[in-house]
Amino acid sequence: MVFDYPVRQKVPGTHVNSFLLKQLPVLAPEAYQVPDLLFVVPPVVELVYTGWDLKALADDLWREGDGALQETLRRQWEANRAATGGHG
Repeated sequence: MVFDYPVRQKVPGTHVNSFLLKQLPVLAPEAYQVPDLLFVVPPVVELVYTGWDLKALADDLWREGDGALQETLRRQWEANRAATGGHG
């Protein structure tokens, strides 16, 4: 919601050009520390990983993540599996 308003004000149509993207309130990737990533990555993966065709993205996140991120993702997966019956 916080990000949606400035984007709708800056973007005149359905396409975002690079010069518009640079004007949006986004932190640089190096600004995020490990605790920030542990808070942000699991919900983002849950929202983005909506089909089997995105499994490569989840696999890349798993491989590149450290032990803490992997454990956080595993806990999120187990919580979702317990709530929904899950998939193997």
